[in-house]
Amino acid sequence: QTVRILAHGRDVVIGSWGATPRAVLTGAGFDLDTSDQVLLDGVLTPLDALLPPRQVETSAPTYDRGFAWDALRSEPLQLRLTRAIPLVVHEGGLPYTISTTAQTVGEALRQSEVILYLGDRVQPSLGSRVTANMDVYIERSVPVTLEADGRKVKTRTQAQTVGDALSDSGVVLAGLDRVEPPLETLLYDNIRIAVTRVSEDVEI
Repeated sequence: QTVRILAHGRDVVIGSWGATPRAVLTGAGFDLDTSDQVLLDGVLTPLDALLPPRQVETSAPTYDRGFAWDALRSEPLQLRLTRAIPLVVHEGGLPYTISTTAQTVGEALRQSEVILYLGDRVQPSLGSRVTANMDVYIERSVPVTLEADGRKVKTRTQAQTVGDALSDSGVVLAGLDRVEPPLETLLYDNIRIAVTRVSEDVEI
Protein backbone atom coordinates (compact mmCIF):
# COMPACT_ATOMS: atom_id res chain seq x y z
CA GLN A 1 0.00 0.00 0.00
CA THR A 2 0.97 3.62 -0.40
CA VAL A 3 2.80 5.08 2.61
CA ARG A 4 3.94 8.65 3.24
CA ILE A 5 7.10 8.78 5.37
CA LEU A 6 8.14 11.90 7.27
CA ALA A 7 11.66 11.50 8.66
CA HIS A 8 14.95 13.39 8.78
CA GLY A 9 13.25 16.44 7.31
CA ARG A 10 12.22 14.41 4.24
CA ASP A 11 8.72 13.78 2.90
CA VAL A 12 8.68 10.56 0.87
CA VAL A 13 5.75 8.64 -0.65
CA ILE A 14 6.44 4.98 -1.43
CA GLY A 15 4.60 1.77 -2.20
CA SER A 16 5.33 -1.01 0.29
CA TRP A 17 4.39 -4.61 1.04
CA GLY A 18 5.48 -4.15 4.69
CA ALA A 19 2.95 -5.30 7.28
CA THR A 20 4.42 -3.24 10.17
CA PRO A 21 5.97 0.23 10.53
CA ARG A 22 9.37 -1.42 11.07
CA ALA A 23 9.07 -3.40 7.84
CA VAL A 24 7.99 -0.34 5.85
CA LEU A 25 10.76 1.91 7.22
CA THR A 26 13.45 -0.75 6.91
CA GLY A 27 12.39 -1.44 3.35
CA ALA A 28 12.67 2.29 2.63
CA GLY A 29 16.29 2.29 3.86
CA PHE A 30 15.86 3.68 7.39
CA ASP A 31 17.95 2.08 10.16
CA LEU A 32 15.89 1.88 13.36
CA ASP A 33 16.85 1.94 17.03
CA THR A 34 14.71 0.21 19.64
CA SER A 35 13.95 3.59 21.27
CA ASP A 36 12.80 5.32 18.07
CA GLN A 37 9.13 6.29 17.95
CA VAL A 38 6.67 6.18 15.07
CA LEU A 39 3.40 8.08 14.71
CA LEU A 40 0.91 6.34 12.44
CA ASP A 41 -1.53 8.98 11.16
CA GLY A 42 -0.68 11.05 14.25
CA VAL A 43 -1.05 8.18 16.78
CA LEU A 44 1.95 6.69 18.64
CA THR A 45 2.29 3.11 17.36
CA PRO A 46 4.71 0.26 18.26
CA LEU A 47 7.24 -0.48 15.54
CA ASP A 48 6.02 -4.07 15.22
CA ALA A 49 2.26 -3.36 15.29
CA LEU A 50 0.29 -4.48 12.25
CA LEU A 51 -0.67 -1.69 9.87
CA PRO A 52 -4.42 -1.15 9.39
CA PRO A 53 -6.00 -2.52 6.21
CA ARG A 54 -5.99 -0.26 3.20
CA GLN A 55 -9.02 2.03 3.07
CA VAL A 56 -10.37 2.33 -0.46
CA GLU A 57 -13.10 4.77 -1.45
CA THR A 58 -15.09 4.66 -4.63
CA SER A 59 -15.93 7.87 -6.47
CA ALA A 60 -19.54 8.58 -7.44
CA PRO A 61 -20.53 6.76 -10.66
CA THR A 62 -20.43 8.73 -13.90
CA TYR A 63 -21.21 8.05 -17.54
CA ASP A 64 -17.51 8.03 -18.39
CA ARG A 65 -16.46 4.79 -20.11
CA GLY A 66 -13.08 4.70 -18.30
CA PHE A 67 -11.58 1.77 -16.43
CA ALA A 68 -13.31 0.64 -13.21
CA TRP A 69 -10.19 1.21 -11.08
CA ASP A 70 -10.10 4.87 -12.11
CA ALA A 71 -12.94 5.41 -9.63
CA LEU A 72 -10.95 3.96 -6.70
CA ARG A 73 -9.28 6.39 -4.29
CA SER A 74 -6.97 5.50 -1.39
CA GLU A 75 -5.29 7.93 1.01
CA PRO A 76 -1.70 6.92 1.88
CA LEU A 77 -0.83 5.95 5.44
CA GLN A 78 1.41 8.50 7.14
CA LEU A 79 4.41 7.38 9.19
CA ARG A 80 6.32 10.04 11.12
CA LEU A 81 9.65 8.80 12.50
CA THR A 82 11.11 10.44 15.61
CA ARG A 83 14.72 9.48 16.32
CA ALA A 84 15.85 8.69 19.88
CA ILE A 85 18.84 10.66 21.12
CA PRO A 86 21.29 9.59 23.86
CA LEU A 87 21.50 11.07 27.36
CA VAL A 88 24.31 10.34 29.82
CA VAL A 89 22.99 9.94 33.38
CA HIS A 90 25.41 10.34 36.30
CA GLU A 91 24.03 8.75 39.45
CA GLY A 92 26.28 7.58 42.26
CA GLY A 93 28.65 5.13 40.58
CA LEU A 94 29.37 4.69 36.89
CA PRO A 95 27.40 6.85 34.42
CA TYR A 96 24.98 5.11 32.06
CA THR A 97 23.38 6.11 28.76
CA ILE A 98 19.67 6.15 27.93
CA SER A 99 18.03 6.80 24.56
CA THR A 100 14.89 8.91 24.44
CA THR A 101 12.49 10.70 22.14
CA ALA A 102 11.23 12.93 24.98
CA GLN A 103 11.36 16.71 24.81
CA THR A 104 12.34 17.33 28.47
CA VAL A 105 14.74 15.78 30.98
CA GLY A 106 11.90 14.77 33.32
CA GLU A 107 9.97 12.98 30.58
CA ALA A 108 13.16 11.24 29.41
CA LEU A 109 13.83 9.87 32.89
CA ARG A 110 10.20 8.75 33.23
CA GLN A 111 10.28 6.94 29.88
CA SER A 112 13.44 5.11 30.98
CA GLU A 113 11.79 4.18 34.32
CA VAL A 114 14.34 6.11 36.38
CA ILE A 115 12.56 6.59 39.72
CA LEU A 116 12.98 9.96 41.44
CA TYR A 117 12.17 10.51 45.11
CA LEU A 118 11.22 13.51 47.20
CA GLY A 119 14.37 15.50 47.85
CA ASP A 120 16.37 14.11 44.90
CA ARG A 121 18.23 16.86 43.03
CA VAL A 122 18.44 16.75 39.22
CA GLN A 123 20.67 18.97 37.08
CA PRO A 124 19.71 20.28 34.56
CA SER A 125 16.16 20.73 35.89
CA LEU A 126 13.37 18.32 34.94
CA GLY A 127 11.85 20.90 32.60
CA SER A 128 15.06 21.48 30.63
CA ARG A 129 14.97 20.69 26.91
CA VAL A 130 16.78 17.51 25.85
CA THR A 131 19.82 17.73 23.59
CA ALA A 132 21.99 14.93 22.20
CA ASN A 133 24.64 13.56 24.61
CA MET A 134 23.43 15.84 27.40
CA ASP A 135 24.87 15.05 30.86
CA VAL A 136 22.20 14.65 33.57
CA TYR A 137 23.30 14.53 37.22
CA ILE A 138 21.11 12.96 39.92
CA GLU A 139 21.94 13.56 43.59
CA ARG A 140 19.97 11.07 45.64
CA SER A 141 18.35 12.08 48.92
CA VAL A 142 18.62 9.97 52.09
CA PRO A 143 15.48 8.27 53.53
CA VAL A 144 14.93 9.33 57.13
CA THR A 145 12.41 8.40 59.84
CA LEU A 146 11.76 11.31 62.20
CA GLU A 147 9.94 10.96 65.54
CA ALA A 148 9.13 14.23 67.27
CA ASP A 149 6.21 15.85 69.12
CA GLY A 150 4.14 12.67 69.05
CA ARG A 151 4.46 12.24 65.28
CA LYS A 152 6.38 9.74 63.17
CA VAL A 153 7.30 10.97 59.70
CA LYS A 154 9.15 9.21 56.90
CA THR A 155 10.84 11.66 54.54
CA ARG A 156 13.94 12.17 52.44
CA THR A 157 16.60 14.85 52.68
CA GLN A 158 19.79 16.12 51.07
CA ALA A 159 21.22 16.99 54.51
CA GLN A 160 24.55 15.55 55.67
CA THR A 161 24.01 15.35 59.43
CA VAL A 162 21.18 14.77 61.91
CA GLY A 163 21.17 18.44 62.87
CA ASP A 164 20.83 19.55 59.24
CA ALA A 165 18.01 17.05 58.69
CA LEU A 166 16.07 18.45 61.66
CA SER A 167 16.58 21.97 60.35
CA ASP A 168 15.35 20.99 56.88
CA SER A 169 12.25 19.39 58.43
CA GLY A 170 11.46 22.49 60.49
CA VAL A 171 12.03 20.81 63.86
CA VAL A 172 13.31 23.36 66.37
CA LEU A 173 15.24 22.24 69.43
CA ALA A 174 15.11 24.21 72.67
CA GLY A 175 16.48 23.98 76.20
CA LEU A 176 17.16 20.47 77.38
CA ASP A 177 15.64 18.62 74.40
CA ARG A 178 17.44 15.37 73.62
CA VAL A 179 18.17 13.92 70.16
CA GLU A 180 19.16 10.39 69.28
CA PRO A 181 21.53 9.93 67.51
CA PRO A 182 23.56 13.09 68.31
CA LEU A 183 23.24 16.16 66.07
CA GLU A 184 26.68 15.74 64.47
CA THR A 185 25.98 12.13 63.32
CA LEU A 186 26.33 11.64 59.56
CA LEU A 187 23.14 10.43 57.88
CA TYR A 188 22.75 6.97 56.35
CA ASP A 189 19.83 5.24 54.64
CA ASN A 190 16.74 4.69 56.82
CA ILE A 191 18.28 6.36 59.87
CA ARG A 192 15.83 6.84 62.76
CA ILE A 193 15.98 10.24 64.46
CA ALA A 194 14.11 10.61 67.78
CA VAL A 195 13.55 13.96 69.49
CA THR A 196 12.60 13.89 73.18
CA ARG A 197 11.18 17.14 74.52
CA VAL A 198 12.45 18.03 78.01
CA SER A 199 10.91 20.75 80.17
CA GLU A 200 12.23 22.00 83.52
CA ASP A 201 10.02 23.39 86.29
CA VAL A 202 11.13 24.99 89.54
CA GLU A 203 8.73 24.44 92.45
CA ILE A 204 9.03 26.22 95.78
